[in-house]
Amino acid sequence: MSAMDLSKLRGQSVLDTALHLRLHSARRRIPAAPLLANVFPDHEPVKLAEASTRAAALLRCAYSAGDEALAAKHSNYPELIARLQAKHPGFTQESYLEVISYGCYLAK
Repeated sequence: MSAMDLSKLRGQSVLDTALHLRLHSARRRIPAAPLLANVFPDHEPVKLAEASTRAAALLRCAYSAGDEALAAKHSNYPELIARLQAKHPGFTQESYLEVISYGCYLAK
């Protein structure tokens, strides 16, 4: 990920950035933790690790959410988002949509 891409992430929350970097690293097989520390150098490592762990937990739901979305022909996004929010609070709606989209890719 280039420096320009990282600078775009600086306006996001730590949770949403951790999720974005985890998605990026999953696709490219690179570690997300050093990138998160580069975006938020003033944050405590413990807080960054917690955000990364929470992002990973949300990503573990991607396949099943995507599979459900495909089975319902994408008509159940509000229900899927509500369930993801209940189980993994604190992310933006865009992040939940990104997880569902990634899950659709995985489930195809």
